[in-house]
Amino acid sequence: MQHFGIEEADIVGSSRGGGLSMVMAGMAARRDQSHRIRRLILVSPINPWSSHGKVLTRLLATTLGGLYVVHVQPRMRVIAKRYFTALYGDPKRIVPGSFEAYAAGLETPGSFEHLLRILRSWHEDLAAIGDALHVISGLPTLLLWGSRDRAVYPSSIHQLQRHLKNSALVMFQGAGHMPYEEIPEEFNRVLCDFLLHDAPRTPFEIAADEPPALTVPPAEPGTRPRRSGM
Repeated sequence: MQHFGIEEADIVGSSRGGGLSMVMAGMAARRDQSHRIRRLILVSPINPWSSHGKVLTRLLATTLGGLYVVHVQPRMRVIAKRYFTALYGDPKRIVPGSFEAYAAGLETPGSFEHLLRILRSWHEDLAAIGDALHVISGLPTLLLWGSRDRAVYPSSIHQLQRHLKNSALVMFQGAGHMPYEEIPEEFNRVLCDFLLHDAPRTPFEIAADEPPALTVPPAEPGTRPRRSGM
C-alpha cells in the first residue's frame, strides 16, 4: 500500500489470506495507522480455533514429511484432485477446467518448497493471528463462510466472533470452503452490499427510483385542450 500510494483500502482475504488480512490489520493498528484498513472481509479465514490440519501440518513439517511435500505430492495429481474436490460443498458446482487451472498455478518452480515453508510456520502464523485480534476487535468485519466447509471448520466462528466484536456473519448454506467459486452471484451480492451500503448513490440509481414524468398526449387537430378543474 505504501509503495503504490494507497492511503486506505477495504481488504478481502480468503482462507490463509483471511489470516494474513487480520495480521495486516493488526500491524496497522500497532503503528497507529488503523485508519488505513477501513473494513475486512474474511472468507473462511484460518484461525486458532479450527482444529482441522493442526496434526497434519506438524507431520508434514518433519524431515520425512517435507520430502513428501516437495518430491512426492507434485506427482500425485489424484490426491490433489481429491483434496480440491473436498473444498466444495457440492462437487457438481465445480466448473469444468477449475482443477486444471488451480494445478497450473503450482507448476512454477519452487511452489512446493514454498508450501513446505507455509506448513512449517503454520502454528506460529496461527499465534500471530491470535495476537492481532486483540487490537482489531472494533474493525468493521464481514465473515463469509460455507456451512459445509471442511478446510476451516465453521464451528470456529463463535470463538472468532468473540474477538471480532464489530463483525457480521453470513453463512452460505450448502457451500464449502470457496463460496465465491460455488455460488458467485450470491457471494458477490453479499460482498458488494457490505462494501457499498454507505457509498453515495450514483445519478443512475437516483434516477431509477424517481417516478416517471407525466406525459400529456398531443391534442387531435381541431380540438381544444381540456382544462382540469377542482
